[in-house]
Amino acid sequence: MRKNAIIFGVTAGILCIIMSVVIYVAVKFYTKPQAPVLSLATATKTSSIAIPFVSISGEISILPTSTPTETPTKVSQVCGQSGSWTLLFLGRTIHMDPAPAQMIRLVKVDFDQKTAVLYSLPPELVLETPGLVEEYKIQTSRLQDIFTAIVIADVESKETDFKATQATAQAILDNFGFTADHYLTVKEDFVMEIVNAVGGIDVVLSQDFTMPPYSKEKGLVLKAGKQHLDGERTHDLTGYSTGITDEFFRLARQNIVLEGMRKKLLDPAVYIKIPDLYSIYKDHITSDLSLEQIAALSCLTRLVPPENITVESPNIEQLIVNQDGSMHMKDPISLVKEIQTLFEVP
Repeated sequence: MRKNAIIFGVTAGILCIIMSVVIYVAVKFYTKPQAPVLSLATATKTSSIAIPFVSISGEISILPTSTPTETPTKVSQVCGQSGSWTLLFLGRTIHMDPAPAQMIRLVKVDFDQKTAVLYSLPPELVLETPGLVEEYKIQTSRLQDIFTAIVIADVESKETDFKATQATAQAILDNFGFTADHYLTVKEDFVMEIVNAVGGIDVVLSQDFTMPPYSKEKGLVLKAGKQHLDGERTHDLTGYSTGITDEFFRLARQNIVLEGMRKKLLDPAVYIKIPDLYSIYKDHITSDLSLEQIAALSCLTRLVPPENITVESPNIEQLIVNQDGSMHMKDPISLVKEIQTLFEVP
């Protein structure tokens, strides 16, 4: 399991409101979720009943569930919180209509241990979608297209964003056993506007990146090494793919951009731009996190040491990549076990 200094991606979309929550929101809203909470079709974590888990291969296994344990009477808190959270982070592209979710991250943060785990799921990965069969007659779907299907069936709105986010979270739970406690759904133009609002970000590319033929800047090469990106170049780097197998490199480029944003948004010079950043945040993000929880995550970002951050994703050897770009798990049981082990699914 490799470890590096890339901070967990969820914080890129929330650091923009550091120091602003008290100024812009009344105290009575500080602990209130900003959007509906997830309601996933599964037994609770404290249930003593074993949960049947159906993998994409159709084989059935039993996930043991833990029994309730007594809560310690006194817990030392970090950033006002204790214990761990799991989150689903979705980034929606803006160069397709309706916008699919092309950045998908499973996240776990542990306040007690000051650790973070980030797992990148390829948006082209095909999963079973039992939760969509009754209403949408969809039995399987690329992960990114779950969002698209619901937006097409309904209308573009905050309510639809939530419904599509919940459907995506349900499919991830059905296939991998990962239960998201919270979610954060971000539109890609949010990232572009934030980057422009703070004057651009600095990143370090591990290899050259050439704009594909279908892009506006076709043939433009971003050289390996340090690059200063504006919003448009940030979009190019995270959104464009030069081929089927480039998806794995695109996941890495997205993480590089998220790290660049984290560093920029922690710069005290950015604080004077908080009013503009908060306005952008409200218009582009759907999340059930309260402002108190967002502030706690932002605080934890500064406390987690690099060696306590784990970043993972499937590698090309674990997937079958089809000519149309869709992907299937080569060994579903092994990959599911890997994810469940990483996130300590009981």
